[in-house]
Amino acid sequence: MSRTLFLASATLIVGMTALPHPAAGETRSYPLTGFTGISVASGVSVKLLEGPFSVTVDADSKPIDEITLKVNKGILEINRKNHFSIVTSPRRDYVVTVRAPPLSSISAASGSEINGAGLRMEDLTLVVSSGASIELTGTCSSLQATASSGAQLTGDKLACRSVRTEASSGSEIVVRASEAATASASSGASIRIIGSPSRLNMSSSSGGSVTSG
Repeated sequence: MSRTLFLASATLIVGMTALPHPAAGETRSYPLTGFTGISVASGVSVKLLEGPFSVTVDADSKPIDEITLKVNKGILEINRKNHFSIVTSPRRDYVVTVRAPPLSSISAASGSEINGAGLRMEDLTLVVSSGASIELTGTCSSLQATASSGAQLTGDKLACRSVRTEASSGSEIVVRASEAATASASSGASIRIIGSPSRLNMSSSSGGSVTSG
């Protein structure tokens, strides 16, 4: 190999190794406040805690700028810029920690997940769809919950006085009610009511299942 070719090859190798790589393990806080609900999509994982407003994003191996956050009509919307595939993209690439006063609405879609602990809420609406999951612990006065398209809602440790639930298309719901519960399941979905409420209204169709106890 000639000296000129050797130097050219060495320069190319050094140049390739010097290319910038996306920062791993990056954490960033966002000054977002005043929202009363959250909406999460595109495989993002959210930890929900009660307290003064605070929003923090932890990026594992992906560029943190792929995450988009904005407050739109009182809802904190959490998404990612690029197309997300449940098969090819692990949801743990991004974890968003949200602290907020009691919320009135929480939704998760497209393979995202929300885990909330120690929450104390009044009237709460939950919507989970398209392979997403929501798991909450704490208390609420009334709960209205909808699950569809293979989604999962786990609320056996969310103690509510009354619940109204609807599940479809292979989704699963588990909720706890102390006073009243209304549940409707269809198209292979299932709902389980825990807590032995005194007023209970259950219905199912097209292979859906509703149980209590």
